[in-house]
Amino acid sequence: MKRLWMILIVICLCSLSFFTSCSRDTDDTGTDTTSSGDTTTNVESETTKTDDSTAYDPAEHNYKNTKWDGKTLKILAIGNSFSVDAMTYLYEIAKAEGVESVILGNLYIGGCTLETHAGNALSNNASYTYYKNTSGQWAKRDNSTMLHGINDEDWDIITMQQASGYSGMASSYTTSLNYLINYVNKNKTNPSAQLVWHMTWAYQQDSTHSHFSRYDNDQIKMYNQICNAVKSSVLPLNVFNIVIPSGTSIQNARTSYFKDTLTRDGYHLSELGRFIAGYTWFSSLTGKELAELKCQPTSLSLTEDDVQVIIESVNHAEQRLFEITESEHTEKPAFDFSNYTQISFDYTVGAYWYSTDATRYAELVKTASNSKYFIATEMFTMETLPVGSVIVVDEGWQYRPERWTSLTRQTTRASPVTQNIFIVTEDWWEGYAYRAFNISVVGSTTDIRNDPSAVTHFRIYLPS
Repeated sequence: MKRLWMILIVICLCSLSFFTSCSRDTDDTGTDTTSSGDTTTNVESETTKTDDSTAYDPAEHNYKNTKWDGKTLKILAIGNSFSVDAMTYLYEIAKAEGVESVILGNLYIGGCTLETHAGNALSNNASYTYYKNTSGQWAKRDNSTMLHGINDEDWDIITMQQASGYSGMASSYTTSLNYLINYVNKNKTNPSAQLVWHMTWAYQQDSTHSHFSRYDNDQIKMYNQICNAVKSSVLPLNVFNIVIPSGTSIQNARTSYFKDTLTRDGYHLSELGRFIAGYTWFSSLTGKELAELKCQPTSLSLTEDDVQVIIESVNHAEQRLFEITESEHTEKPAFDFSNYTQISFDYTVGAYWYSTDATRYAELVKTASNSKYFIATEMFTMETLPVGSVIVVDEGWQYRPERWTSLTRQTTRASPVTQNIFIVTEDWWEGYAYRAFNISVVGSTTDIRNDPSAVTHFRIYLPS
């Protein structure tokens, strides 16, 4: 009888191949990579409503009012690179907001669909990179099984999500999701662990992701289909205590002066986008409405106006999970450069720095196949780029702020930055002796060697 049941499960899972693909999506991770070269790939009316055929009251799914003790967050994501994006700042946010104990886990496969997750669970495949964060740093364990991740801690929260390209296709959810739910509930070591659904974001309007065509390359259509898929294929199961509306908070923020610039490659989130998603997770999982942001990462230089946009975007998403709410902050306040002086710096077109490379960690990479996509600046010290300096990058461009504690091989690299204005702080310099920048068009796939104006899209101003 048991053998017959297993056969039936396999048949059900395989039947979904008519609608979805077992192959991985192209949602590669945004975490650091040691592969050769610089691999950076890193609206309507006031409230735009989707079909509200399934009512959803956030107050009935408020984690704070059910089982959260106010002191501990132990969260496991069964995800892909979109869970990497969403959890990047979550530890830092939770600790800054007063959570005493934070343990995060992420079972990662790039572009992993619900179907692939279910197949891995069924066969106990050791296909995951299991990331775990207990101290502010992510530890990595390759060749892990889903079961290992589930059993590793007595998780309070276990999240699930669909791969981005299938996130708006309701038919891709049902059978695989049901199996996955049963598997997690059977194997979780904390009987009270709550299941949470992570509703991800639509692609940037100019995204070149191959799956964007499924939504007619229309961001709003993709967003609406994601919402409707959750309402028709997730909520009726009555097993998810919370829906984390990352897709709505990102869409809300896109109506502000942030505009449609919250990804680094058209689908993976920028650092600012990751921060917004991280606060969406924190707000959803604690039930806290945001009044201020106690977390201010060194990788971001947020103005008070930026903070207000983030608070507004997250709070509106928590109140209206499946609606886009127009921002009140549509005009970006002008930065006063009157007390700053723009400097000239040396640079090399068709080259980049690669601080974690085995041999070229402190020299320019000029002959790689992707060198043509970059401009490398000179190296700076704290004396030549002092605290209070302003780094500016134009819309559509990005830079990776390389860093060295000494001129030896480094273990990590900073992520690309698309934030228009960044003010250098002591924390940004802390622990590092040298900084340099790789400048490129967002996505890093545009040859800029014959563009004499390319370097002008990146500027540095020193305080007078």
